[in-house]
Amino acid sequence: MLKVIEHPMLKKYLSIMRNKDTKTNDFSQAASSISEVLVYELLRQEPLKKILIDTPVKAGVEAHDLANDYVLVPIVRAGLVMLSEARRILNDAKVMHVGISRDGENEGKWITYLNKIKTTNQNAHAIVLDPMLATGNSAVATIKMLKQAGYQKISFLGIIGVQEGVNNLEANFGKDFPIYLAALDNELNSKNYIVPGLGDAGDRAFGTLD
Repeated sequence: MLKVIEHPMLKKYLSIMRNKDTKTNDFSQAASSISEVLVYELLRQEPLKKILIDTPVKAGVEAHDLANDYVLVPIVRAGLVMLSEARRILNDAKVMHVGISRDGENEGKWITYLNKIKTTNQNAHAIVLDPMLATGNSAVATIKMLKQAGYQKISFLGIIGVQEGVNNLEANFGKDFPIYLAALDNELNSKNYIVPGLGDAGDRAFGTLD
């Protein structure tokens, strides 16, 4: 289930991220602002539970809190640019980092060099964070690790994607798998970069461009 979020501020911040002249800090700030909108959109349909609170003028007032527990799963490095804002909103969420890289000796293969996924609560909603959904291979690998750990409710949150990546997720996890993006771009180039895209999100966010 692909949902591309439409909002004027998303277009503004996407333009900042796409611009090759944008400085590192401004790039990261724009990514955080986009992530805020995406997280709120993802939470739109989440269930609530009733709680009782005391206001300054009355005790035992009915109020609400989110019913689910949450796990944030950033795919490092690039996914870290989305983490701070997601964690600010879901401040009780656990964070479980995953690191995946291409196997230089075997084309099409991926190596997991970091896996902090723990089965703390299989009923928690696990949210995979990666700003770029290109081929989708790293997202597929991460989601498979979450499923192997017992998580059933999983969503993908990204900033820019292409149809190839969406198709990869849907082929592996079904058409109803939740995918949230701020933009769906045209295609991948020969190096599997999204076009028009924004370049390498990790390098641009952390100032490691050549």
